[in-house]
This record gives sequence, structure tokens and C-alpha cells, in this order.
Amino acid sequence: MRAVIGFILISLLSCNKDNTLKPGGFLHLQVAGQENAVQWETVTTTWDQNTGKAELHANSYAFDQCVISLNNVVQPCTIGIDSIARFYYTDGVDFIPYTASGTLIIKEINAGGITGTFSITLESNHNSYLREEISGDFGITK
Repeated sequence: MRAVIGFILISLLSCNKDNTLKPGGFLHLQVAGQENAVQWETVTTTWDQNTGKAELHANSYAFDQCVISLNNVVQPCTIGIDSIARFYYTDGVDFIPYTASGTLIIKEINAGGITGTFSITLESNHNSYLREEISGDFGITK
């Protein structure tokens, strides 16, 4: 019993989250031509204010996935999206993109997190050529 309590205390004392917040986040994503926005089951985020690294991972009930991965975000700015490494969206079935282009605008950044908007074009040649225009907003917040 003492060993278990000691292990728990050591584990808790060794945690360091001074720089990294595990904030709640949100993602509103609309695919052009679809009536409803994607409904997300989970949205998880990480934010390191010291390095400016922000990540958002979202999964829907219907297999959709979205990943936003940004580095060196230290002030409001416009970020050119030129690859799926920075912004990735798939419906999880037929649309699996190989390229992305567009812009992501960081509107606000502070100790509480970041918020922004995006307008992205994704192209997929999985099964057949598809091009999707998506837009929306996101937040990585405390």
C-alpha cells in the first residue's frame, strides 16, 4: 500500500505543465456544398505558448478527421497553407487528400490560447479526383 501511495505521489510531483496547456478547443468546419457543418465527437488540443506550437485533432461520429498543426505562432498573423502537414481533413471514406492550399488566419493569441479562421482547398485522387473547399473557425482555449 505504501508503495502504491509513493508511486502516485512521485508521479504527481514529476508532472510539469508550466508551458503546455491541455486546453479545451473547438472546431467549426463547413464543406462547400454540404448543408450541415461537420459534427465533432472529440476535439483535443495542445498549446505551448513559449514555442508557439499549437495542435488540434478532431474526430467525428461519421469517420471525419481534421488535424491542424502550427509552429512558431507568437502573434496574430496569416499563415499560408501549402501542405497537408499543416492542415488535414478527410471524411474517412472516399476523400483522402494529398495536397492542401489556402490560408489560416490567427485572429487572437494570448495566455488563454489562440483563435482563428481558415479557408482551405484540399485535393484527393483516392478512387477518383475530388476537390473540396472547406472553411470555418477554430480555437485552442483554456
